[in-house]
Amino acid sequence: MKKINCLSSLLKLLFHLLTADQNVHKYCSFDVTQHIHMSSAAFGNTPPPNAAATPPVAPQFQEESVPPLQDAEHMAELVSSIVEATACSLLSAERALLRCKNNIEAAADEILSKRGFTLILISFCQAQEVYFTEIFRSLHMKSFFSDMQAEDLMQQSHVVPYYIRYDEYAPYARSKDWAAFYQDMIVDGEFPLVPHDAAGRAQCQGGIVGVVTATDSACPLVDYLNERLIGDCRIHPSFGNPFSSIEKRQCKSAMHDALHAAGLAYIRSMKVRSFEEGMDFANNLLNTGSLVIVKPATGAGSEFVTLCSSLQEVQVAFALAAGLETTQQTTTEWMVVQEYIDGEEYVVDTVSCHSAHIATDVWVSKKVPYVCVSNRIRSSVEKELAREGIVRPVVSSTSLLYDRLDFVSHATLQETASEERRVVEYTLAALDALELVNGCSHCEVRVKTDQRTGEKVPVLIELNPRMQGDTPRSTNLVGYDQYIVLAYMAKMYMRALRSPGEKISPWAQVLSSGFPPVYPSLADRTRCVLFLRVREDGYICEVGRRYITRLPTFVTFTRSTISEPVAAGFIGRARKTTDLYSCPAALILEGSIEAIEADVATIRLMENDRLSNTPQTRRAIQVSNAAVQRWRKITKRRDIIDAQQKKLMAAEDVCSDEELSFNQDEAEFPSPIREQWQMRDYLESESDERLTDFVQTLERAALEAFMNVAQTFAEHTRVRAAVSIREAKAAISAMDPPPLFLTNAEWADVTGCHCGGILGS
Repeated sequence: MKKINCLSSLLKLLFHLLTADQNVHKYCSFDVTQHIHMSSAAFGNTPPPNAAATPPVAPQFQEESVPPLQDAEHMAELVSSIVEATACSLLSAERALLRCKNNIEAAADEILSKRGFTLILISFCQAQEVYFTEIFRSLHMKSFFSDMQAEDLMQQSHVVPYYIRYDEYAPYARSKDWAAFYQDMIVDGEFPLVPHDAAGRAQCQGGIVGVVTATDSACPLVDYLNERLIGDCRIHPSFGNPFSSIEKRQCKSAMHDALHAAGLAYIRSMKVRSFEEGMDFANNLLNTGSLVIVKPATGAGSEFVTLCSSLQEVQVAFALAAGLETTQQTTTEWMVVQEYIDGEEYVVDTVSCHSAHIATDVWVSKKVPYVCVSNRIRSSVEKELAREGIVRPVVSSTSLLYDRLDFVSHATLQETASEERRVVEYTLAALDALELVNGCSHCEVRVKTDQRTGEKVPVLIELNPRMQGDTPRSTNLVGYDQYIVLAYMAKMYMRALRSPGEKISPWAQVLSSGFPPVYPSLADRTRCVLFLRVREDGYICEVGRRYITRLPTFVTFTRSTISEPVAAGFIGRARKTTDLYSCPAALILEGSIEAIEADVATIRLMENDRLSNTPQTRRAIQVSNAAVQRWRKITKRRDIIDAQQKKLMAAEDVCSDEELSFNQDEAEFPSPIREQWQMRDYLESESDERLTDFVQTLERAALEAFMNVAQTFAEHTRVRAAVSIREAKAAISAMDPPPLFLTNAEWADVTGCHCGGILGS
């Protein structure tokens, strides 16, 4: 009966195309038989005999032009036709029709393609979306894995990444109404549910293979969706973790309670709402000789993380974060007061599958305490608060700035007792304690010295239950990364969706059979991620940026649009760095350790360098500025003389007009004319017309002489200014290395002397 209904719907759509709207039929070619096969699969009907080996081929459309909508009724007809043909929701049909520019066949094709295998990705930045999409388009399992069901995977490898962006999920994140998101976006939105019965599920040729995110605030939503979709028979247990234990993986206090309960090294922490609640705990830590960290219970990027050595500084830390939202769209309602761990820090990125864990990359991380005078909030938030009449206090506090990350090469060759391997082993054990069963994690671990035994002990600083917050940085050194492994898992789970009766247990070996627990290295070279720092608000110097791109180890910029100039004279504004999110950019450097260190030293010198630091450059800019100002002053005087001369000529022209009556009221005429009349009246009273002509001739001659002198002087100063500008530009270009950042005052100087172009050309 379902197949009959489906055929009936498609025949109605075909009839509509042939009769009701000849324009649509004229412009598009529509293969009905392919849609019959695809729709049968979508409704849970038995697919063609060869469907398991060869997936349905998406219909091809040859669109010559886009037929315009006639009116709202026409729009409703098209939407209704799409709903009948695809059994999707009205909302899905409307959105698809808009995206496909009113092309009904293309809209139907888009919806039906989503009945295939889909991986939902929530809140990814543009660079991550591009990278992930390219992986799904180009990934061939045979190039990475020799015998891991490669033939079966290649039979049907069509997994579509579907992105849900921040503005679509943010309202639900703020209200934490995950059930409403599920209903609005999944059920009523782009992914209408398939039959819940076992027979329908077994015959279904598509499904959602998982939901993942790159943003901390969406982690509870991801776990909720993965768990909820399992119950609705749309998803195989793949990327989700227990929703009931999300607090362990998100709250930076609860995760240490869980580590303590599991017998693993942990950090003394307390979750509080206010300074008053955490004051005694902080004071106890300070009395033991420990520094104190105050940070939001949920967040990333060292945002609002403050290092404190006194109760007063702890109070300031609470005041800085009070009532704000982090860049990761989490609130600062709850804060964590924590013991500060001083020791070598590591970043460990992992992927998990049914509690089988692998480390895709490990980095030695360095953060530096930095005393800054700032309100520690983003400029966009500051402007928004200012519009509401709210001014946040600017105070002195100590933040932890990202300095650099150094890739740990040849991790598999490290001895088991080495610090790097013990950090990885501890991290994987921590994943079990925090119930991170599936998906990615980004972990920060420090090695502290046990005061009783003197032993070096790894301890988790925090875990973010998502992939790293940027595109992968070590893929060419390892051969894979978190994104590639996720794509691999998606394709493996696609097999499970096609074979729902298959046992789950073999999937616990999905990772271990294709990846080693700790990665090998493919080359002897290594990588460094260097985070730039700005001492004060200003601009990024283009000369310095270009200089960096020519360094021997430079690979690319990341976490920024610094590589794309946006206007002549400068790349963009550079805000004072207080955390990772105010960092103007990070640099990827690759090569030998010695070459990287040499380039790092150069870049740090450029960060702190100034145009005024070089005597020649400082003098050249000063001379050029003085010459330009002198030129402008002489030019202004010349213009005044020119204006006076024009006024005199205009007055004489008016006075010589035969139609002008001297009996008219003088007040009706401009002052230059009145002045001429007054001179004429005086001369006439002397009865000496020749004297009148003589005075006027002298006045014209004097003005002309003044004008000639002014023109000559202005041209002379212009030439001198041009020479000074060339000398200033040459001095700036000769700086080796040039500065990377300009203060606001320096930018005013170089633009004032017409040298801005050299910094942005």
